Amino acid sequence: QRDAHQQAAAAHTFDDFPRIGEDVPVEWGVLRAARLGEGVVFSGSRGLLQAACAVRGSTGLLGYVVMSLNNTQLVELLEDLPPAAGSVLLLDAYWGEISRSVSLRGENLASQLRERLLRGYPLSDGESDAYYVRQSPETGLYLVARQSAPVAGWVMRLLRLIYGLSIVLCLGLCIAVAMGLSRQLFAPIFVLNQAMGKVEDGKLEMRLEVSGTDEMAQLFGRFNRMTARLSAYLEDSIRRQKELNDAQIRMMQAQLNPHFLYNTLDTVKWMGKINRIPEVATIAADLADILRRSISGEEFVPLSDELSLLDRYVEIQTIRFPGKFQLIHRIEPDTVDIPVPRLMLQPLVENSILHGFENVEGGQVIVSSLKVGEQLIVTVRDNGCGMTRESIRRFEQQTSVAEGHLGLFNVNAILRLHYGPEYGLRIVPLQGPGTCIRITLPIAGKEASPHDEGCGSGG
Repeated sequence: QRDAHQQAAAAHTFDDFPRIGEDVPVEWGVLRAARLGEGVVFSGSRGLLQAACAVRGSTGLLGYVVMSLNNTQLVELLEDLPPAAGSVLLLDAYWGEISRSVSLRGENLASQLRERLLRGYPLSDGESDAYYVRQSPETGLYLVARQSAPVAGWVMRLLRLIYGLSIVLCLGLCIAVAMGLSRQLFAPIFVLNQAMGKVEDGKLEMRLEVSGTDEMAQLFGRFNRMTARLSAYLEDSIRRQKELNDAQIRMMQAQLNPHFLYNTLDTVKWMGKINRIPEVATIAADLADILRRSISGEEFVPLSDELSLLDRYVEIQTIRFPGKFQLIHRIEPDTVDIPVPRLMLQPLVENSILHGFENVEGGQVIVSSLKVGEQLIVTVRDNGCGMTRESIRRFEQQTSVAEGHLGLFNVNAILRLHYGPEYGLRIVPLQGPGTCIRITLPIAGKEASPHDEGCGSGG
């Protein structure tokens, strides 16, 4: 009922309000609303705000207390609000304008806001000014404060444009940097891939230019070292194959017409027996046996067979040089069945007899064998004139048969071809006269490093 009286009082126009000094009818407007209601009632329109309250006593209604604020007073009151409130608009319960700040003059703001509410739109579109509305529960009046947008709409659109362009620019920059890094990373990989393809085609001389110290430069350096080692291994393999081919050619040359030699030696042997010359028969028999074993197809024979062949050869040389030397065996029993390359010992003993005992009487050749771990150590030592340092140097640097020691070179080349470059002949220095040649072989083809064990049991 109170709200109805307030609405009825607010429905009067400005012409209905009494002037100051005039009598006010008690059944009119705000007084009637105060008489019918309780407490203070308010009414206002077109720049005037009135409040009234009925005063009652024990005898009934005594009178009214009335307050009126005109537009000027309302403007002064609204202008006293803090600056943060911006422009202020005072509206009645039906959003009819009662008063406004001076800054809002010339604007039909109340009608515009009421129209937006009736259409269901928000008071602010988010880009322009913001509106803050508060309704008083006592008076039913609305106080609308307009806060100007800190940034104009066109400025916000410009900021959004700049923001979008910045994002696009950053994305473009990131893509450009990523592509640059990709080229920097994949270009060396592409070069390395091409180089690997050339190496696969057999171009081992391929090298890459190394610049810098990063991981790719280290990879390029390792590639260069790998190709250099492959090239060295290939050259070494070709060299070893050539040496093997030369050895095979010499072996095949030695096998030419063996039956003719057998028949000739057999004839010489029987002529020696018929003419009662046992030395000729022995030499022919021994030589035939040596020839048969030397041209056999077996590459490895037990050490016992190699020693038997050596005895045949020494028997021939003993007949040729009677009393000049003797052969002594110092063979460990556990070494006699170990396989060794055939004709390994005969050239070494021959070298001692022909060169070591040239001006020596009572010479001795000691052949010894010793098993050390997984290696067989065989030494051939004589007490002859020995080898000079120049002869030893020439042997160690010899690369072909034409350069000097034919027998030593052939044995050394065969051992290296069979067992690898870390094996072969080694000339061991002696304190006294003579020469000591040591052979170190892996047992059953096992790879092992030579042991520096002196000259075996003979030295």
